[in-house]
Amino acid sequence: MLIGSSQKASRPARENEVMLNGADGLDWETLVKCDLMYLVEKERLYRRRGSVGTVRRRALVQRVNACFGFTLA
Repeated sequence: MLIGSSQKASRPARENEVMLNGADGLDWETLVKCDLMYLVEKERLYRRRGSVGTVRRRALVQRVNACFGFTLA
């Protein structure tokens, strides 16, 4: 699980972040941090906010890979 701010983004995304918005089902622009992941049991997730589309999913994966130094073999 990645962390997104619950407040409106007031600045551009940094190198370790991706910006999500209404196209992803959110109420406003939200910065998602890609350099910190949490493990959460699926049963503990109770309120779905939206659905991240394919293009943004790719951006998130690329940013996570960059932050953690993952490379394709």
